[in-house]
Amino acid sequence: MELFGLAWTHYFKHDEYLLKQIDFTQKYLELNGHKEIWDDMFTYNKIIADSAAEAVKKCSERMRRAQVAFCDTVKLELWKTYRKKGIDPDCAARVLNRMLTDVAWNNKITLSCLSVGCAKRLGYNAYLTPEALRSISGPILGAYNDAKQAIKSVKVRLQV
Repeated sequence: MELFGLAWTHYFKHDEYLLKQIDFTQKYLELNGHKEIWDDMFTYNKIIADSAAEAVKKCSERMRRAQVAFCDTVKLELWKTYRKKGIDPDCAARVLNRMLTDVAWNNKITLSCLSVGCAKRLGYNAYLTPEALRSISGPILGAYNDAKQAIKSVKVRLQV
């Protein structure tokens, strides 16, 4: 479900679409007795956010600082806007965690981080071979790509 949210974020980028999606997901899961899925999604949401920081590690110190400052400023301003609108803080945080992750995703950093995170949740805390990581990353990449294709195949309109 978090991969669908990430694909949605990368496709739409506009906060109104992102906020509607996360709000729907939270309410749907809670109303249907699946709050544990919502709670478990946070682990992967945090990994996605952390992957954006990984993406700038190879940059020069100056470039890294500028990128981090830019992202922090954008997210802080959006956080303030979301709070003024009365957006649930948990939903707001999750949307912000997915934002500005395109570079990390396109460079397969997010995929790698999610693969390692998934392995850890499955109890594989020891070093994983590249083959093992590919076995885990394949379904993750497939789920993301399937979500992106599904999103592209429908016309989405916001209801006010």
